[in-house]
Amino acid sequence: MDTRARPLAETLRLDTRLFLNCLHGIDDESGTTRVSDRTNHMTFIAVHMVDARDYLLGALGGEKVDPFAAFGLGAVTGIDEVTDLPRLQEVADAWVEVTRRLMARLQTMEEAEWDAEAPTRFPIDDPSTLGMLAFLTQHDAYHLGQLAFLRKFLGFGAMSYNEPEDQ
Repeated sequence: MDTRARPLAETLRLDTRLFLNCLHGIDDESGTTRVSDRTNHMTFIAVHMVDARDYLLGALGGEKVDPFAAFGLGAVTGIDEVTDLPRLQEVADAWVEVTRRLMARLQTMEEAEWDAEAPTRFPIDDPSTLGMLAFLTQHDAYHLGQLAFLRKFLGFGAMSYNEPEDQ
């Protein structure tokens, strides 16, 4: 792996564990509870995060999973347009599969691929593929904070940094 991408890959590994820890013990009803009509619920945020990782996988030249195609979420721009969502366990399983493929792809990328212009421009100064990876790694962290907050708000224990078997 290119040494420039290594710290971001480690952050993706950590974010993978934190995502699963945020969903740990959350039932589907709680996962679709909204704090207000102006906020997203945990399931919607989690689906969005999986979709973003799947996008990254494809943008890096990997084979996308598109785990939620059957739910017709591709054209959805907000939670109020959603009529059907997967169960949280399906979301967690999709996260694991997309991440497995993503981490494998990161291992095979060459320096020139990282330096190439990203297929999508993100709101950062670096237009490279490495810059895209940095932005989408930060994107994970942003939404993990939302999941952790919602978890506590709904009365569940704080998100843990521990390995799942330690919970």
